[in-house]
Amino acid sequence: WPLWSTFFNDLGFRVIGSAPTNNTIIREGAQIVGSETCFPVKVAHGHILNLLSRNVDYIFLPSIINLETHNEEKLDSYLCPYVQSIPYLVKGVMNDRFRQTPLIAPTIHFGYGEALLKRQIIDLGKNLNCSKKQTLKAFNNARKAQSEFEQKLLDKGREFISQHDDKKLVLVGRPYNTCDPEIGRAS
Repeated sequence: WPLWSTFFNDLGFRVIGSAPTNNTIIREGAQIVGSETCFPVKVAHGHILNLLSRNVDYIFLPSIINLETHNEEKLDSYLCPYVQSIPYLVKGVMNDRFRQTPLIAPTIHFGYGEALLKRQIIDLGKNLNCSKKQTLKAFNNARKAQSEFEQKLLDKGREFISQHDDKKLVLVGRPYNTCDPEIGRAS
């Protein structure tokens, strides 16, 4: 969230998130999804419906294929194929709804190097009528904001582990499952 909210704010957009996951979002997403799929994909459909009901100007829903790997990691870091395909699944069942509210759904590769990522971000900026210079500056600021956010998470985790002597439990999972209280409760 810090990455994209900073990016769009720096480009002059007012960023509006969908409502927190709730029973209506879950129910409506499950009802509209075009084929049987996992629970987070159904919920994502519900979040898109929520945004459409709020009369936003655009909906940004990228197909993020992979993430940047860290130096010590040797494996590529691909997102779940279902999550990669959410923009296409959403278009398949809601395409008529995007006539009034355009869906911006670029394919983004964070893990294939800077040259490709820059081209993809510049193309995104062009689609938003922003200059290359403005787009790259906003993206650099956004990456800095994301890095600071991730560092704060690491620091908080280290602090927790070092200050508590009782038993510890580390919850491992995809953020759309582990960081959304309603999905975690419902799944």
